[in-house]
Amino acid sequence: MKQVPENLVNPTSVPAPPNLFRSLSTGFETISNHLSLVLFPIVLDLFLWWGPRLKIDNWLNRVLAEIQLTPELQTADMQEMLSTSRELWLELFSRINLLTILRTFPVGISSLMAGVSPVEAPTASGPVWQTSGFLAALGWIFGLALLGLGIGTFFYSCVSQAVVNKQVAWMQAIRDWPRKFVQVVLLALFWLAVIAGVSVPFICFLSLLAAGGIGNGQVMILLYAAVLVWLLTPLAFSAHGIFINGRTMWLSLVDGYLLTRMTMTSTLLFLLIVVFLSQGLNMIWTVPDETSWMGLVGVAGHGFVSTALLAASFVYYRDASRWVQQAFRKAQPVT
Repeated sequence: MKQVPENLVNPTSVPAPPNLFRSLSTGFETISNHLSLVLFPIVLDLFLWWGPRLKIDNWLNRVLAEIQLTPELQTADMQEMLSTSRELWLELFSRINLLTILRTFPVGISSLMAGVSPVEAPTASGPVWQTSGFLAALGWIFGLALLGLGIGTFFYSCVSQAVVNKQVAWMQAIRDWPRKFVQVVLLALFWLAVIAGVSVPFICFLSLLAAGGIGNGQVMILLYAAVLVWLLTPLAFSAHGIFINGRTMWLSLVDGYLLTRMTMTSTLLFLLIVVFLSQGLNMIWTVPDETSWMGLVGVAGHGFVSTALLAASFVYYRDASRWVQQAFRKAQPVT
């Protein structure tokens, strides 16, 4: 995709951007014709529901206990505060399963159970594993993130094939996997750098305000979320060029940015519809208790809808890319 001139940000002599509802309907129709793709999120959710759980609460409990025994913190007020904090942290981390890291971003398999992080299942769930320390937990996080990105790369390749070629060539997806996986890892590192570049200064600033008794915590968190959304929205389609056009990470990122910039209104509306459908239906899928067999309905429903929405995003990206190229050609001077 070529660099788009400034006067094309609001083009007036080009056709209308891609139809949002046609993209959505085509995405759902595509997955209806390739239901095998729905197995990816279903299998991941069943694994996170019935499979083993990887915990860090035992290690955290030891760390907090050592902190509480520090001689400088043996005053009555500090001990009371530390005891309360310890209970809160342990309660929070008791539900955390490190295996949910398999649901990676920006490329990965959507998961209903990654957000729920269940501790029980309708039948006996898998064993509970405990990490032995910080380095072990870090190693697990790194390995699971790579595994999630690897499986997600294959999943995205198959869905993009279903959209572009109307069929899934499994062997072709396997052959293309190494090259695409490298680009996906680079893109994930770029996303991580952007998020860290915003988060670290913000956390430092928030800590300074808290130390000085200034500011409202909830307002600052909302401001942080707004800044993060503002930065990441132009990157919503940063991975699609890797799978649709075989682009490198950087060219795919630039393509996605230019596409979003030129179709800002329709792209924002499309993303809002996708988020509304996804999160709204997730509230329905998670109504049954985690020990109820009705949860299987939610897992199946989420698997179909999330895969269809991913397919719809590929349809929208393909059509919007064509529109951008047509807009660029119309803007070229006639010689």
